[in-house]
Amino acid sequence: MTSVIQTIPINDLIIIEKNHRPLNQEKLAVIKDSIMKIGQKTPIFVRMGKTGLVVVTGRHRLEALRQLGSDSIECIVLNGGQMEARLWRIAENLHRANLTKLQRAEQVTEWRRLIKQERRVGQVAQPGGRQPEDKGISRAAEQLGTTRDDIRRSEAIAGIAPQAKKAAAAAGMADNQSALLKIAKESKSAQQVQKVRELETRTGKKWPPLSPEHEEEFRRLQRSFERLPNFRRRWNAAAGAVRDKFIRTVLRPAGRKSKKAKSIDGVN
Repeated sequence: MTSVIQTIPINDLIIIEKNHRPLNQEKLAVIKDSIMKIGQKTPIFVRMGKTGLVVVTGRHRLEALRQLGSDSIECIVLNGGQMEARLWRIAENLHRANLTKLQRAEQVTEWRRLIKQERRVGQVAQPGGRQPEDKGISRAAEQLGTTRDDIRRSEAIAGIAPQAKKAAAAAGMADNQSALLKIAKESKSAQQVQKVRELETRTGKKWPPLSPEHEEEFRRLQRSFERLPNFRRRWNAAAGAVRDKFIRTVLRPAGRKSKKAKSIDGVN
């Protein structure tokens, strides 16, 4: 694939939403600040599509310049097809520091699928030689600068059923490779989801932080705890998340009920 750097009007560029992750406002603010201080230092990548120039990578840089009032942006125009563009996008994603283990596994697996398709690895291996499947794994490992075992682990994780991936992410396991591999060992979707629940129970649930409004409500509830009549009234009015935190941090700090905790059992 050959390329050339050009300065292109921003309004001439096409964004295909499904090819990009949603804009991260925090990241966008950092990029805008950087551009205001030192200008655009890294061109974005675009390719010629059926209806015009399509953005391959660099959507945040593009949006940052647009919001800063720029009419044009430096681009590297790739001379290749959709497959080559997708490989460029994956390569850039894999250099991101904030990919979870699950996201990285999906990107690595797609890379291998694309190069296998591009190189037509599916022919029969010579007697005594490495099998076609091994050739594909070795090629991907070499191109990505990793090991064959890493490629295999990535493919196992990427093969987890969508429902189980969603459950694992909700349970805080998207960046836990050991847990993801245990989930991947289960053959059926329902079994994988069940494994997520088992692992979640073993490791303990990670409670999300309260909103500022609920945090203040929690503090009021805590202050009224010693005055039981007020406590019952505030307990009944409190949100479920507030009650959960109060039980964890006040009623059962050592894993046992206090006498006062028992006295409010049944309050709704």
